[in-house]
Amino acid sequence: MTGSAHDLANEFISVATDQPSACTSEFCGDAVITVGDAYATVRDREICTMLVRAHARDPGPLVAFARRHVTTLVIEDSEPLVESLLRGRVGGASSIIGRLSGHLARHGALSTDDVDLALAGQRAQNPAPEAETRPPPQRYAALFEAVTALRKQGAFVATDVGSSVRLCYPPYDGADAALAVGSAVTVAGDAARSGRHALAVIGDFGLLHSGLPAVIDVAASGLPVVVVVLVNGIQATTGGQRVADVDLAPLLRACGMSVIEQWHADELDSDQTRARLTRLHRAGGPCVVLVFDGAGPRRS
Repeated sequence: MTGSAHDLANEFISVATDQPSACTSEFCGDAVITVGDAYATVRDREICTMLVRAHARDPGPLVAFARRHVTTLVIEDSEPLVESLLRGRVGGASSIIGRLSGHLARHGALSTDDVDLALAGQRAQNPAPEAETRPPPQRYAALFEAVTALRKQGAFVATDVGSSVRLCYPPYDGADAALAVGSAVTVAGDAARSGRHALAVIGDFGLLHSGLPAVIDVAASGLPVVVVVLVNGIQATTGGQRVADVDLAPLLRACGMSVIEQWHADELDSDQTRARLTRLHRAGGPCVVLVFDGAGPRRS
């Protein structure tokens, strides 16, 4: 297997390698199966890799891939559903390792170092409760630090239950509420009605799924809510499904938002981001900040 992603049984599964793979026979050594955003931990490795963008309706290609390798490491950001599925279906000379086997921490974010140790056959050193203290994906670190600082200064912060939910946990503890997909703007709007300056941190999927009615309400009511949208183009915490290709800025303008800024996660500095968010808060009206990363195109 070489080159870029190749479709297998259906649109939900693809095999991806950024480097030429060492897999040249019907049965070879180590391999990795990643689910959704976990692919970032193996992006630059020369190893046979299957990227699962969503939970597959047909597990056959997953099973066949694992059976072609001596050891397959399954990397999942959330519950180890794929690892559990494979452990019940792959036998013989092939072994499945991951969170369930103890080679990766049972809970919490994973790093490239964790993957290195697992591929070397070592068990996770940290107990599961401590795993939650790991920083979230680095691309949002400066933004999350800035939001946390504003919360400490008295702002109310509501998140979604996608990528932004990491604000609720150490090292940030930077949110007051995270209720459901698309809920952040509604919750922040209600806080604003009680007299609080509020931030809503929501993903692009959550916004399109059920967040837009609240955006219309916030805009029409002139509530002091800063809506921060993480535009990564995928459902990063539920399997990596792609978000509809929508130009969000004109859509949000149509919802009544006149102040819309577009930032890029890679260009953010914690102190400068806090100052920019503070400026938007002091303006006293509703506004939106679209924060793009590599998966989300910047548009006008």
